[in-house]
Formats: sequence, structure tokens, C-alpha cells
Amino acid sequence: MTRKPKVAIYLGSNLTKSQLFNGVNPIYEKLLEKNIIIFASKTFKEFIPKKYFEKVIFFDSKNYKDFNNYDLDLIRLVISDFNIPLLWSRFHRNFRYKNRREISRFEIELDLINSARNFIKKENISNIIFSYEPHNLPMYIFKKVCYHMRVNTITIKTSPFFSRVFAVSDLENKIIPNINKTKTDLNHFLNDNIISLDTNHTKKHFNIKFFDLGLLHNLKYHYYLRKKFSERRNFLETNYVVMFLQVQPEQTTLPDGDIFVSQLEAVKISASLCKQLDLKLVIREHPSTGKYFDKNWRNKSFIDKILSFEGDIFFDDYRLSNKEIIKNSKAVVSTTGTVLVEALINQIPVIAFGKSPLLGFNGHSLIQARSSEKKLLELFKFALKMDKEDIYREIVNYLQYAHEISFGINKSYSILKEMPVEELWELIRTSRNEIIMDLLKIVNEEN
Repeated sequence: MTRKPKVAIYLGSNLTKSQLFNGVNPIYEKLLEKNIIIFASKTFKEFIPKKYFEKVIFFDSKNYKDFNNYDLDLIRLVISDFNIPLLWSRFHRNFRYKNRREISRFEIELDLINSARNFIKKENISNIIFSYEPHNLPMYIFKKVCYHMRVNTITIKTSPFFSRVFAVSDLENKIIPNINKTKTDLNHFLNDNIISLDTNHTKKHFNIKFFDLGLLHNLKYHYYLRKKFSERRNFLETNYVVMFLQVQPEQTTLPDGDIFVSQLEAVKISASLCKQLDLKLVIREHPSTGKYFDKNWRNKSFIDKILSFEGDIFFDDYRLSNKEIIKNSKAVVSTTGTVLVEALINQIPVIAFGKSPLLGFNGHSLIQARSSEKKLLELFKFALKMDKEDIYREIVNYLQYAHEISFGINKSYSILKEMPVEELWELIRTSRNEIIMDLLKIVNEEN
């Protein structure tokens, strides 16, 4: 008798304790009622309500390690991914230290690949929904195995709207459109992102939050960085490009940054482009780096390497408002940051070095850094000469399109902005659960 193919869902850490009602979580109840497999990783632990711990299937448990055959071609394809060694940085230091030998790590990676394959085959999985882009080692490997086994996967990804998301079919590499009609309150969103310089010069309150042994490295990095800050009068009235660095390690760069998971490479290319166009390059560190610090990704040599690149390079003071430097810039650069959306709304061209939240954007004002430097230079030159009105028209047309095809809260932007922060985030989390149910309907209809 042929077994019916099953649907599996990775919820990850999207669910919080605040979503439990008398110990019960609505999304778990709905999924288990529909006989949907909820899976997770035992190697990288994430929050799972105690009530459901026994009902979640751990794909990397011993149940799936003793399958009697291997797919060596699959192993070679997955193990060659350059992000896999870097994702070890997301494990706790105790786990990293315990598995500090390269061969030990390699064996764990092989175990994860084989377990993922065995789980998919043993449970007869045909469709998988990821509630966000996997960015811990086991789940990243799991998704790569799915891709190479040609298992249909749908991943929920961020969009330009904080309350809405895209659903992406990974095998087809296309956005799955929302068939439900949504209200578009675009004017409020646009107006809220238009930069006003009225209160720009007010310094933001900034505190570094230290975590265990990272304290010393954190202090050294930030004190050294502050010594390298430039007075804004050195570049503000000149022609410059501003680059916004992102926190690491995080999904925004690992894996969404692709090869530019090393932001130094993005800085190097940006510096080269600026030098060829007689522009200055302003680097702005992400303030949250002070709160979530990892010396593997940020240290004094990181700053020195940036300053060693050719061209006029300046570090901006991250304690100052970013409004003024965006407003006066010729272009904005980021890996995947939402600052790209803000810049375009303010009629400033942008370069994205990773998978930005502007999926499906079709225009000249957003440059995706995916080609040779020569081609990138040509695209950048063209973007810098664009009329402001054309840049604005491109982003408005895109946002209209993005709102219509994305999933999420169907409330006006003005109402969402007025909600208390805690209430808003609770609404967003609940919305994510509803999105998963909508996607299940789409999967069932296709099958």
C-alpha cells in the first residue's frame, strides 16, 4: 500500500512563551490536528512548549541515523556549501569548544546530512514550510538537503513591510502570491519613511550590553572604533556614499548575505567603486553590535582592514542619528538592510550585496551586486544619474506590488504604528501563525 506523502513544518523560535494560553499553543494544536509533522533539531535547541515536546519530531535524533544506505552525491553537493563552516559561530561557545577539531565538526555535518535525508525518506515528506530562512547549522543543512533532493519547500521571508512577509517557492525561486485581497495604505508608509532633519542632531542614548567573556573584546572594539570616528563636517558637504554594516552572525548576512557574509568584501568593492567615481565612502556600524557582540566577526583588525582599502573612507559615529547622512548621500549601500527601502523612498539609489527585502524589484535604482565589478560600475553610474522622480516612481510601484502579493496583517499602516509595541509584536506573531495555515491551503490545493 502506497503511503500518503506528508507535509512538515519548521516553526523554529518564532513561537514565544507569551503565545501559550493555559499551556496550550493554538498553532501547535491546529497543525497536530491536521496530522502535520512539526520538526526541529536536537543539535541546536530552540524554544518548544513542554506540552508539545514529545510530539515534535527531531530530524537529527538517533531514529534517523541508522538508515542503511547513503547518497554520496548528495553529501558532496551539500558539504561543499561555503556557509556551513561559518554557521558554527551560531552555536554556544561550549559546544564549539567541545567540537573544536575540524574532523569532529565534519563528522557532525555528515551526520546531519544523512539524518535529514533519512528523515525525509522515512517519513515520506513531500512538502515543507519554513517559518523563516534557516540560519542555524542543522536547519540550514536540512534545507540544503531538501533542495538537492528536489523536495518542495516554501520559505517565509521578510518584506519591505514589517507586518507582512513573502512566501517563496525555493525550487522554482519565485514568490507565491497571496490570493486574498489586501488593503494598501501606502501613503502612510511612504510619509513615515520620508526623512525630516528637524531633530536630526539629537544624539541617541546608547548603552553597550555585555555578555559573559565577550566583555573585554566588546570594550576594546568599541573604544577603538570611536577613536576612528570622523567629524561629519569632513564629508557631509561632499559627494559620498554611505554603507550600513549589519550585525553578525545573523540571518541578514548568514545566509542571506551569500558570498558577502564577509562584509569586508562588500566594503572593499564599495571602496573601489567610490574611488573610480571620485566619491567618498562613509561606513556606519550597526548600534546593536554593542549589544550582541561576537569577536569572531568584529575586532580591531576589522576596522584596520577597512581603513587600509584605497580611497577616502570615513567611520560615522553610530550614536548620532542616521537621517542626515542618508539624506545628503549620493547612494546607500547595505547587505540586506531595510535602510535600502528608506533610501529609495527618499529618492536615493542603493546597492544590495545580499538578498534584500525587496524581492521581485524590477528597476534601475536598486543594484544587486551579483555581477563583475565592471558591470556593477556601469549599473552604479546609471543609477547615480537617475532623476529623483524616477527613483521614487520605481519604489512606489514596487511597494504597491509587494503589498498585494505578500502575506500578513491586513490593517492600515497608520493603525499599526499607533499600537503599543508589545501588542503590535503579539499581533505580528499571531499573523505568522495564520500565514502558515494559508500556505497549507495552497500546498493542499496544488496536490
